[in-house]
Amino acid sequence: MLGGADGRTLYITAAEWRGFENMVGDARTGQVLGVVAPAPGAGWPSYASGTR
Repeated sequence: MLGGADGRTLYITAAEWRGFENMVGDARTGQVLGVVAPAPGAGWPSYASGTR
């Protein structure tokens, strides 16, 4: 998902994959990553319209 004040931050959710047999367990490896995208607000909803 693109977000941030200028629509240039790409947010990614990720978790360590340990296989189907370990999908239910106590390990909590989830995280949210953010990287700068080369273009603001690509896709829908449009950041160019001024509405978010």
